[in-house]
Amino acid sequence: IIGTTNFHTDLGSHLFGHDVLSLHCAADEVLSSASDCPTQRKTRDMEIHLTTLPSGLRIVTAKLPGFDSAAVAAFVDCGARNETAEENGIAHFLEHMAFKGTSSRSALDIAREVESLGSNMNAYTSQGTTAYFVTGLASTIEKSVAIIGDVLTGSKFDEAEIAIEKGVILQEITRSYDSPSSMTYDGFGLVAYPDQAL
Repeated sequence: IIGTTNFHTDLGSHLFGHDVLSLHCAADEVLSSASDCPTQRKTRDMEIHLTTLPSGLRIVTAKLPGFDSAAVAAFVDCGARNETAEENGIAHFLEHMAFKGTSSRSALDIAREVESLGSNMNAYTSQGTTAYFVTGLASTIEKSVAIIGDVLTGSKFDEAEIAIEKGVILQEITRSYDSPSSMTYDGFGLVAYPDQAL
């Protein structure tokens, strides 16, 4: 299941859009409506369906017969290209903070729950997208949807965790200086798109 919508938090509402992503409340709705969705496509053995929920959340399901694994991802239509100079880095920062605890789960609770499912959870930020995903067994898909939904809608921004995460991101930036491909990519962006978020 892949959901795409605008993302809203107190910290980034001006940057990320209009409506709160409500995956955590929509697990049953997602799973029941995905089976009778109006838009579908079949490619070889894979069936791809598109469903738009009343909230505007778009759900793409892709079913591969014979597989017992599943990936649940939320793609937020926002990344570095949406930031002003003053906001530069906020999409990446919000991605990091998403795993630091919610109103109903601590960071440790999130990690333990994902591990207990035998799953993996991660995220990435690109120029135009921020993605959050859980991969694991198909039998745990409802729990995966609930975890992703909680992370996206209930994240807390604890001051101590903010300070720690700033350090982590600075380390990532420093590591990128040791990567010729990263330096080339960033240098290309600076030359091709001067004075722009890209």
